[in-house]
Amino acid sequence: MFDAMNNRTNMPTQEEMLNTFTDMIQQTDDPMKKMFGQMALEKMQNQPRQASGNQQNSQQKINTVQVEQMREDIANLIDMNREAINAYKVLEAEHQQLTQLNTAMASSLGACICWGQKEGCPTCSGKGVPGTMPIDEHNFTILIQPFFEQLIKNQPQK
Repeated sequence: MFDAMNNRTNMPTQEEMLNTFTDMIQQTDDPMKKMFGQMALEKMQNQPRQASGNQQNSQQKINTVQVEQMREDIANLIDMNREAINAYKVLEAEHQQLTQLNTAMASSLGACICWGQKEGCPTCSGKGVPGTMPIDEHNFTILIQPFFEQLIKNQPQK
Protein backbone atom coordinates (compact mmCIF):
# COMPACT_ATOMS: atom_id res chain seq x y z
CA MET A 1 0.00 0.00 0.00
CA PHE A 2 1.11 3.59 -0.59
CA ASP A 3 0.27 6.81 1.16
CA ALA A 4 -0.51 10.10 -0.62
CA MET A 5 3.18 10.91 -1.10
CA ASN A 6 3.90 7.54 -2.74
CA ASN A 7 5.84 6.36 0.27
CA ARG A 8 5.39 2.74 1.13
CA THR A 9 3.24 2.26 4.23
CA ASN A 10 3.18 -0.82 6.39
CA MET A 11 1.65 -3.74 4.57
CA PRO A 12 -0.12 -6.32 6.68
CA THR A 13 2.00 -9.22 7.78
CA GLN A 14 1.27 -12.72 6.61
CA GLU A 15 -0.16 -13.50 10.04
CA GLU A 16 -2.54 -10.53 9.86
CA MET A 17 -3.66 -11.50 6.35
CA LEU A 18 -4.18 -15.12 7.41
CA ASN A 19 -6.28 -13.99 10.37
CA THR A 20 -8.39 -11.69 8.17
CA PHE A 21 -8.82 -14.39 5.55
CA THR A 22 -9.74 -16.94 8.24
CA ASP A 23 -12.40 -14.56 9.57
CA MET A 24 -13.81 -14.07 6.06
CA ILE A 25 -14.02 -17.83 5.53
CA GLN A 26 -15.76 -18.41 8.84
CA GLN A 27 -18.34 -15.68 8.17
CA THR A 28 -19.57 -17.01 4.81
CA ASP A 29 -22.54 -19.33 4.53
CA ASP A 30 -21.54 -20.54 1.07
CA PRO A 31 -19.99 -24.01 1.47
CA MET A 32 -18.02 -23.64 -1.77
CA LYS A 33 -16.45 -20.38 -0.61
CA LYS A 34 -15.54 -22.04 2.66
CA MET A 35 -13.97 -25.02 0.91
CA PHE A 36 -11.94 -23.00 -1.60
CA GLY A 37 -11.07 -20.40 1.02
CA GLN A 38 -9.77 -23.13 3.30
CA MET A 39 -7.67 -24.51 0.45
CA ALA A 40 -6.18 -21.08 -0.24
CA LEU A 41 -5.59 -20.54 3.47
CA GLU A 42 -3.72 -23.83 3.76
CA LYS A 43 -1.61 -22.88 0.75
CA MET A 44 -0.70 -19.55 2.30
CA GLN A 45 0.11 -21.16 5.65
CA ASN A 46 2.45 -23.64 4.01
CA GLN A 47 4.65 -20.95 2.45
CA PRO A 48 8.18 -21.09 3.89
CA ARG A 49 9.18 -18.45 6.41
CA GLN A 50 12.66 -17.03 6.88
CA ALA A 51 14.18 -16.14 10.21
CA SER A 52 16.26 -12.99 9.59
CA GLY A 53 14.77 -9.55 10.36
CA ASN A 54 14.32 -7.86 6.95
CA GLN A 55 13.89 -11.15 5.12
CA GLN A 56 11.30 -12.33 7.63
CA ASN A 57 9.48 -9.01 7.44
CA SER A 58 9.42 -9.02 3.64
CA GLN A 59 8.53 -12.70 3.51
CA GLN A 60 5.58 -12.15 5.86
CA LYS A 61 4.15 -9.39 3.69
CA ILE A 62 1.70 -10.91 1.28
CA ASN A 63 1.89 -9.78 -2.28
CA THR A 64 -1.48 -8.15 -2.95
CA VAL A 65 -1.33 -9.22 -6.58
CA GLN A 66 -1.08 -12.85 -5.47
CA VAL A 67 -3.96 -12.40 -3.03
CA GLU A 68 -6.13 -10.83 -5.72
CA GLN A 69 -5.23 -13.63 -8.12
CA MET A 70 -6.19 -16.18 -5.48
CA ARG A 71 -9.52 -14.40 -4.94
CA GLU A 72 -10.18 -14.40 -8.69
CA ASP A 73 -9.23 -18.08 -8.91
CA ILE A 74 -11.56 -18.93 -6.03
CA ALA A 75 -14.40 -16.92 -7.58
CA ASN A 76 -13.83 -18.66 -10.94
CA LEU A 77 -13.82 -22.09 -9.28
CA ILE A 78 -17.03 -21.27 -7.44
CA ASP A 79 -18.67 -20.15 -10.71
CA MET A 80 -17.47 -23.30 -12.47
CA ASN A 81 -18.80 -25.40 -9.62
CA ARG A 82 -22.21 -23.67 -9.82
CA GLU A 83 -22.31 -24.35 -13.57
CA ALA A 84 -21.39 -27.99 -12.98
CA ILE A 85 -24.09 -28.33 -10.31
CA ASN A 86 -26.68 -26.79 -12.66
CA ALA A 87 -25.64 -29.14 -15.48
CA TYR A 88 -25.85 -32.07 -13.07
CA LYS A 89 -29.37 -31.04 -12.02
CA VAL A 90 -30.48 -30.90 -15.66
CA LEU A 91 -28.98 -34.33 -16.37
CA GLU A 92 -30.53 -35.76 -13.20
CA ALA A 93 -33.98 -34.47 -14.23
CA GLU A 94 -33.57 -35.92 -17.73
CA HIS A 95 -32.41 -39.24 -16.26
CA GLN A 96 -35.46 -39.33 -13.98
CA GLN A 97 -37.80 -38.67 -16.93
CA LEU A 98 -36.16 -41.40 -19.01
CA THR A 99 -36.31 -43.84 -16.11
CA GLN A 100 -40.04 -43.15 -15.70
CA LEU A 101 -40.62 -43.59 -19.44
CA ASN A 102 -38.63 -46.83 -19.46
CA THR A 103 -40.69 -48.15 -16.53
CA ALA A 104 -43.96 -47.19 -18.23
CA MET A 105 -42.93 -48.69 -21.59
CA ALA A 106 -41.71 -51.92 -20.01
CA SER A 107 -44.89 -52.36 -17.96
CA SER A 108 -47.09 -51.60 -20.99
CA LEU A 109 -45.39 -54.44 -22.90
CA GLY A 110 -45.21 -56.86 -19.97
CA ALA A 111 -41.44 -56.58 -19.59
CA CYS A 112 -39.14 -56.03 -16.67
CA ILE A 113 -37.50 -52.60 -16.45
CA CYS A 114 -34.18 -54.28 -17.38
CA TRP A 115 -35.89 -55.69 -20.51
CA GLY A 116 -34.38 -59.09 -19.71
CA GLN A 117 -30.85 -57.74 -20.15
CA LYS A 118 -29.51 -58.21 -16.58
CA GLU A 119 -28.86 -61.75 -15.46
CA GLY A 120 -28.57 -60.52 -11.88
CA CYS A 121 -31.85 -58.59 -11.95
CA PRO A 122 -33.71 -59.21 -8.66
CA THR A 123 -37.08 -59.02 -10.45
CA CYS A 124 -36.60 -61.28 -13.48
CA SER A 125 -33.09 -62.81 -13.32
CA GLY A 126 -32.54 -61.63 -16.89
CA LYS A 127 -35.68 -63.27 -18.31
CA GLY A 128 -38.05 -60.28 -18.28
CA VAL A 129 -38.43 -59.72 -22.02
CA PRO A 130 -41.73 -58.29 -23.32
CA GLY A 131 -44.66 -60.63 -22.71
CA THR A 132 -43.16 -62.41 -19.70
CA MET A 133 -44.71 -60.22 -17.01
CA PRO A 134 -48.20 -58.84 -16.41
CA ILE A 135 -49.14 -56.06 -18.83
CA ASP A 136 -50.14 -52.71 -17.34
CA GLU A 137 -53.34 -52.07 -19.31
CA HIS A 138 -53.43 -48.36 -18.47
CA ASN A 139 -49.90 -47.79 -19.80
CA PHE A 140 -50.63 -50.05 -22.79
CA THR A 141 -53.69 -47.92 -23.66
CA ILE A 142 -51.71 -44.68 -23.40
CA LEU A 143 -48.37 -45.71 -24.96
CA ILE A 144 -48.85 -48.71 -27.25
CA GLN A 145 -52.47 -48.76 -28.44
CA PRO A 146 -52.19 -45.42 -30.36
CA PHE A 147 -49.31 -46.93 -32.35
CA PHE A 148 -51.43 -49.90 -33.45
CA GLU A 149 -54.43 -47.69 -34.20
CA GLN A 150 -52.24 -45.50 -36.44
CA LEU A 151 -50.72 -48.58 -38.08
CA ILE A 152 -54.13 -50.04 -38.91
CA LYS A 153 -55.45 -46.67 -40.10
CA ASN A 154 -52.51 -46.19 -42.50
CA GLN A 155 -52.61 -49.69 -44.01
CA PRO A 156 -53.65 -49.74 -47.66
CA GLN A 157 -57.23 -50.91 -48.29
CA LYS A 158 -57.61 -54.30 -50.00
